[in-house]
Amino acid sequence: MENYNHSFLQLLDPFLRIHISKELQDTQLSTTLRKYLDTHNVADKVWDNSVIRNRLSTTKYIIEYDEPSNEVPIPEKEFAANQHSVLSPFNKDSRIFPNGILSFEWFEKYTKKFPFGLIYVCQIGDASRDHQVIEKLIELKRNLLAADCKLTVVLVSSDPADDTRLAKFRQETGLPKLTGLVYLQNIPETLERDTEILITSVLTNLKHSSFDFYSNIEYKIKQRNKKYYSCPDISHIDTSIELTPKFLETRNLIKQGVLQQFINPHNLESGVKLLEIAYQSLISVLNSVYAVNLSQHDNMIINQFRDLLDVVAFHIVRGYLSMEEPLKALKKHQAHIIIVNDTVGEDSNWISIQYEWLAQLMSIIPYSIVAILNSTAITKEKRSNVVSYFGGLKLPEFDVITNPGLLYIEAYEKSQFRDKRIELLGKAIQELELNQNYANNTSSISGSSNINALISYINWLLAEELYSENKGKASDYYEMAYSSMGVSKWSNISHLILEKSLHCYSAVGNKKMVLNTLLNISTIPYNSYKNRQDFTLESIFNNDDNGDDLDIVGNDLHDLFKVDVLLANSDLQQRELHVHDECILQVGLTSQLDTNIMSSILPKNTTISIAINQIDISFSRIDGKTKNPGFKNLSITNDDTKPNNFINKLKGEELELTFADSANLSFSSSKKIIEHVQNVSNSGHFQIDVVKLQIIITLTHNDKSINLNKIELRNNFSSSNIAILQLEENKQRKVRLENPSFQAKVFPVKPDIQIVAQDGISCYIPGEKLAIPFNIEYKNKGLCEKSQLIAKIKSGDDVATNWDDLKDDEPLDLESLADGAHVLSVFTRTCKQEYITIILQTITDEVEDEDERIVHDVAMVSIPVLPNPFNVKYMITPSFRETATDMPSPFIMPSKTQHNMPIAVRLWQGKLIINDQYKEFMDESPEEFLEVVDIEFNIVSKNPELIIELLDDDDTGSKEIQLFTTKSKSGFSHRNVEIVSSASIKWKRHNHEAVFEYQTPEWEIKLPLSEPRRTLRQEYSPSPLN
Repeated sequence: MENYNHSFLQLLDPFLRIHISKELQDTQLSTTLRKYLDTHNVADKVWDNSVIRNRLSTTKYIIEYDEPSNEVPIPEKEFAANQHSVLSPFNKDSRIFPNGILSFEWFEKYTKKFPFGLIYVCQIGDASRDHQVIEKLIELKRNLLAADCKLTVVLVSSDPADDTRLAKFRQETGLPKLTGLVYLQNIPETLERDTEILITSVLTNLKHSSFDFYSNIEYKIKQRNKKYYSCPDISHIDTSIELTPKFLETRNLIKQGVLQQFINPHNLESGVKLLEIAYQSLISVLNSVYAVNLSQHDNMIINQFRDLLDVVAFHIVRGYLSMEEPLKALKKHQAHIIIVNDTVGEDSNWISIQYEWLAQLMSIIPYSIVAILNSTAITKEKRSNVVSYFGGLKLPEFDVITNPGLLYIEAYEKSQFRDKRIELLGKAIQELELNQNYANNTSSISGSSNINALISYINWLLAEELYSENKGKASDYYEMAYSSMGVSKWSNISHLILEKSLHCYSAVGNKKMVLNTLLNISTIPYNSYKNRQDFTLESIFNNDDNGDDLDIVGNDLHDLFKVDVLLANSDLQQRELHVHDECILQVGLTSQLDTNIMSSILPKNTTISIAINQIDISFSRIDGKTKNPGFKNLSITNDDTKPNNFINKLKGEELELTFADSANLSFSSSKKIIEHVQNVSNSGHFQIDVVKLQIIITLTHNDKSINLNKIELRNNFSSSNIAILQLEENKQRKVRLENPSFQAKVFPVKPDIQIVAQDGISCYIPGEKLAIPFNIEYKNKGLCEKSQLIAKIKSGDDVATNWDDLKDDEPLDLESLADGAHVLSVFTRTCKQEYITIILQTITDEVEDEDERIVHDVAMVSIPVLPNPFNVKYMITPSFRETATDMPSPFIMPSKTQHNMPIAVRLWQGKLIINDQYKEFMDESPEEFLEVVDIEFNIVSKNPELIIELLDDDDTGSKEIQLFTTKSKSGFSHRNVEIVSSASIKWKRHNHEAVFEYQTPEWEIKLPLSEPRRTLRQEYSPSPLN
């Protein structure tokens, strides 16, 4: 926008002057005032978001601060009787006399000279001097009124506001309360808050004054259509352009369009409509007066018309952007270029300027306005076959560019000035980089593709512009062009850029960068390199020394070697790796340097040798564990006295953390294989962390050598789980892995243990401590720090186990265990499962100080469960005994001294009916049954008033029978008694010594105490009665 006077393009908000009295200058108050005034200031701006239509925007002004002075400058109107304004084409002193239309000075008149208002800030002290301040304010108001300028006074004092005193000021000066005279208390504690409130209030209330000011000017301009104009003599001016009413009509239309922007700064629609009419009128004027062979004066006027056309077009484009109609704005801009070219002929530099100011404008508007191009505007234009593409739109009539960066490129292509072209390209890169997030947004018309390639292209253009005159700076842009491309995809383009860089570095004598670029260019495949420019690096060997050692800067795009790695079990039939297994490591090294390309650039007869001085391969854990890696690192040094083999099988010296070895690492061909085998020491998940290559490229020419040293760190390997194992130079084998080829998941030592349960266990009876003999043979002794055998019972019941004579749940130590028979004892009182399942597990610890246990299931035994050893029934019957009087007669007293009734005693017989469940379970083995060793009855009364007594004498001698009596404690006669009865049966298996106990269920029984009774016992006699 620097091609136009800034007054032409200034954002047209009302013009307001600020005068701060001299005694307040450079104080905290003046600083604070400026701070909050500047938030409303659009001076020297061509865009502010406050102009966007239908948005709640703060009031903005063109604010100008007066120079420190006690006197307030008064704007003076240039008026002379019977004489036109100096800005009029009818004034012979005007720059547009006699046939111009409008100059920047008219714009400057309302943006820099004649404000609609002035804010005067002054300090008041003692009230005794108020009359002097009042007189000064009255005079100032009168002088400003002559220039139609409104006065607003801000009185400043450190004292609190005195309403009576302020009322006197307002009354005598005639200044109103809100927009005429206000008060600001100058105390540090509240200055920030009070200033912000005051500025916001005053500027908001001044909107009406500015509206009236500019509306009055607009009204006067409209009245000029009725005015008669007199023109001085122009015979002395060499011009063929005649000033017609069309000129004056166009002049007034532009003025009205501009003033409408002052009147309605938040809605530019009415002003834009007037300017569109003025634009068409100005085109008609230009079309009517333009000719080829014009006088110097006429050419100057034509240039004024063209500048004015550009300015009107700018205001129209900005107006439509403020109305959030970006597509229409871009159409107007493109139409402007087409119309002017059709009228006065194509001027590429002028077109460049048009694209430049549009790019500058588009770069400062909110991105949300441009984003509308992807939604509303496009939807409206569907019938017109609108096609969107990266950075623009294809319309039926023409294309429009929507990306500011691309607009700068368009301006660059049209410009004919070298310095300007370089400047425009720099702005294009800056704009694209700043807005890259927007350009990469897939919902954005401005671009949905990656713009790195575009930035690379612009850097290339910059380098080409600088190539002929400044090869040092050109090399920088070539380097940026190449780096912006990212991963190289187009080898021909890459070669072209690098070759240009090579020329630049050679021309400026940067030997290190020459050789670095030489290596880079030699790593890119290029089929058409024979067609390159004839260029040889003759000067790189022109030094007095016999040799140079240069360290080459690393570049991920140009690795000199391709590295492929493989980790696998040496026994390729086994896809898993376990601790102490042999693991094979193969590293494939492939040189990516094309020596033919290098030879074509280097001086003739230059010898090129490629070698790796040292290879370091490092391993790391990736499972988050902290113990030592399961692999040792590998370090290989170059030894050119050894055979130069394709496959180099290395073992090396085993150090604490590393295997060290050497091999011939000179590359006579493009590829070598390093193979190494080592035993894995720990379980876990491991990977090759990095392969470090110390590379040396030696260039020899006429007894002079250059050593190029480069270190490459490779840690980005293939993630495929299908790898290639190199068996011989021309023989390979595909290997399928469980993990990516650079990773190895190592499992713990798989226990080599044999456990066999001996026969003879038929079932398990709860309550029984079952001894299960196992024959155990453990073959992994010494491989782990600790190895144990435990038994887990797969049951929801509480089951206790112990080995041999160990405590419950104490594991069996396999490391010190003697092979042979070992007994596992199992005990539980209840078991609800049909089978009791015993799982034998090994627990191994690889490292003693790590809290990591590896568990393996090694055997499982399932034993049927017999829920109860017996099926028991219980029966109670009344009984009788001859030796005791259990039921005495209630009519016979026990003695003469006792007068209580005798207590009745009832005798009962409880009998268990036992069915051997085990015998039924083992019906095919009659020798298998259970023996009842003893029975213990437990009978209690639920009524505490009744006593139950168990009797030992039983005539039958049967363990299953128990006699007991019931009687009342107090002699009270009970009709019945409730008892709870159970029995504990001690039993053992036949031919076994171990005795176990079975607890019967509890039976609740109600016994009648009156009936029935047993009064006699019948005994069977084998002899007949006589």
